[in-house]
Amino acid sequence: MGSVTRKRLLWLGVGVLAFGLSQADSPAISQWKVSVAQALLQRSWSEPVAEHGTGCSSQSGAKACPVARLSIPGQRAARIVLRQASERAPVGGWGHLAGTPLPGAVGNAVFRIYAPQDRVLLQRLRRGDTLVVELPDARQFAYRVTEARMADRRAIRVEYRTHGPELTLISRAPGDTQGDMRLVISAALLPAPRVAGMRLAPARPLARQLRTTPTA
Repeated sequence: MGSVTRKRLLWLGVGVLAFGLSQADSPAISQWKVSVAQALLQRSWSEPVAEHGTGCSSQSGAKACPVARLSIPGQRAARIVLRQASERAPVGGWGHLAGTPLPGAVGNAVFRIYAPQDRVLLQRLRRGDTLVVELPDARQFAYRVTEARMADRRAIRVEYRTHGPELTLISRAPGDTQGDMRLVISAALLPAPRVAGMRLAPARPLARQLRTTPTA
């Protein structure tokens, strides 16, 4: 089976899963659906750059449009981030907020995280930690965490227009049973040479993380 055919089958699987999530009665994303979606997305992302191009694949559909791959070298974790066109949680659990710039561009790129198992992953981030974002055209940008804070969702004010490239990650706070608190991670772009000389650790299989990471 050719690589293009394999890629189409992977996108078909992601599309079917996305449709299933959109038809669910509950807005919450179950852990197993996120893990399956991320596994399919990671495999598709690994295809040669010439095949997945510089934008959304025609096979992906509007509900599964990858815009970036975020890696956390210090935790050996990586996640595919999808375009988020509405308030509904995207398949895969990670969404790029519409209206904010792409990583690497001037302004504040905002990623919203809905995957329950990744709340603790983000909680482990500390000031000075490195985040690496790869775009579909293979460009990479490294960010350094500048702040990690808890905030009431009604009081969060995210500035989209900034003087330089910034990245903000927002997720529901681990352990929050009321759903009002958010974990906000802020990061600033590092110089390009830091990316070129950086060796990324391979991401741990998501299924393994599900067995070892407590649910928030």
